[in-house]
Amino acid sequence: MKPKILVVDDELDALEVLGFKLREAGFSPIFASDGLKALAAIRAERPDLVVLDLMLPELDGLEVCKLMRRDPATASIPVLMLTAKAAEMDRVVGLELGADDYVTKPYSPRELVLRIRKLLKRAKGGDEPGDQLRIGVLEIDIPRHAAHVSGEAVTLTATEFNLLALLARRRGRVQSRERLLQDGGATRRRSIRAPWTPTCAGCGRKLDPRRNTWKRSAAWATVSRLTRDHRASLLPVVTLFLVLLAAAALAAWWHVRRQRTEDAAQHRRDLDALRQRHVEQLEADQRRLETLLDSMLDGLVVLDMNGRIALANRAAETLFGFSRQMIGGTLLEAIRHHEVAALAARLQTEPAILDHELQLEGVPPRVLQVNAIALRDAAGATTGAMLVFHDLTRMRELEGARQEFVANVSHELRTPLSLIKGAAETLLDGTKSDPAALDRLLQIIDRHADRLTLLIDDLLLLAKLDSGRLVLHLQPAPLRVAVQEVFDDLAKRAAAREVRLENAIADGLVASADPDRLRQVFSNLIDNGIKYGRVGGVLTVSARALGNGRIEVCVRDDGPGIPREALARVFERFYRVDKARSREQGGTGLGLAIVKHAVQGHGGEVRVESEPGQGTAFYFTLQAV
Repeated sequence: MKPKILVVDDELDALEVLGFKLREAGFSPIFASDGLKALAAIRAERPDLVVLDLMLPELDGLEVCKLMRRDPATASIPVLMLTAKAAEMDRVVGLELGADDYVTKPYSPRELVLRIRKLLKRAKGGDEPGDQLRIGVLEIDIPRHAAHVSGEAVTLTATEFNLLALLARRRGRVQSRERLLQDGGATRRRSIRAPWTPTCAGCGRKLDPRRNTWKRSAAWATVSRLTRDHRASLLPVVTLFLVLLAAAALAAWWHVRRQRTEDAAQHRRDLDALRQRHVEQLEADQRRLETLLDSMLDGLVVLDMNGRIALANRAAETLFGFSRQMIGGTLLEAIRHHEVAALAARLQTEPAILDHELQLEGVPPRVLQVNAIALRDAAGATTGAMLVFHDLTRMRELEGARQEFVANVSHELRTPLSLIKGAAETLLDGTKSDPAALDRLLQIIDRHADRLTLLIDDLLLLAKLDSGRLVLHLQPAPLRVAVQEVFDDLAKRAAAREVRLENAIADGLVASADPDRLRQVFSNLIDNGIKYGRVGGVLTVSARALGNGRIEVCVRDDGPGIPREALARVFERFYRVDKARSREQGGTGLGLAIVKHAVQGHGGEVRVESEPGQGTAFYFTLQAV
């Protein structure tokens, strides 16, 4: 019957590989994937050996091994610990809990099979040695309580001999401390059954050490007689012996002294090395702390008990414009802001100051949120302070932009609504009897209804582009064809202002773009060029291939241009260079914002170049096909 081997591992691939190898070696493997299933399989299947992983879900390998050894029915089953943890403490704990052997991952399946065979053979008692043991040059005679190395006798105490014999009997096995202590007593009891009795070297009689029988032997009598007869002749020998003994003692003392001196020198060297490692560790910790603090976005300043700067990170230096050379100076010297110094002074009486806003004058001005806390020791005495500066400038700018956007949206919505409502009320009040007024008011209602519809459509489209929810259907788009279609749509508007449209894009330029969004980009830019360019002027659309796999498109007019102070804001929502002219032309103020987000959605960039009186050029990039 094939031996049953239970393999416990939470890696299914490992179970499959081990199962294949065990079946190939003539074993019958069974598997469990966690500790609880392993205990159930052990009690139900009674395997001949358990290959147990250390790290298991539900119940780890150490607990499974402990529960096995506590149960008399499973205590004798050999356990081979299988683990990826190489720490010595984990192996020791596993062996002390009853594991018979261990293998550290990564392991060789052939080695694992050999260890399984060894453990099974040992469990059956097939490798137990007899009373005469020989291991290399070591010979152990258990009945005579004797040990020889290369034929020479070795003097051992009873405990040492018992441990040597026990280890020799179980060579090749890892022994736990408890098992050695438990089995060492049994070995000692077995060895007492054949006590060793000393014999006399002169007459061969057995001697009793307890009764000093050896003193009455013939050898002792011979030694006593020689001592009395040759006492005078032995004096030089004794003297020489004493001199040699003194020399040996002196040599031993000198050796001990030299050894102590070397040990002291080695100890000093070890201390120096330890001190050096400690210094290097402190320097490394300091560097890590500085790196961590410098990676913070918020400014951090730590003061000592005298109010001087003990620590500051890079963000604080950037905010207030001081360098690391100011470490050790006062807060006012480094920051040059009386309100910050006053906050630090308040920490002498207050435990913390939170969410204090601070205005920093400069170019550009900044808004900071200050959180400060007093540092105290165990006795409650102040030992310093810590101030954290959070830059709120960008948040305030965004809040301002949001408020401006809401105000603009409200204004742009209310304006056409008020005109529509005013025209409708005028009609209801009786003006509808006048045909000329009726026609004029209906045109106002129609025009501003269209304006309101266009504004709402632009807002919805911009919201989709801004949130990333608008899905782009990218496909090859010939740029010359796309521009020509927009030229055809806007031909009447261009003819009304006598603007000549020129398509200067080569036929071979094809971009990867969403056709609808690309058409909208061209339509907004070309429509702006017609509306705000010079009457009777020229609008040209050109494109060129860049060396990085992109195409740059340019829409240029020869109108009055854009002032320099407005160039940075033309892509903002509802921003108009000339508000009166823009409303007169029917613009919503969202066209260029839509262009910007549509181009960025394609992974491109958009910019504007303009000089007053020399026209305006809008550039954007697309991915080439």
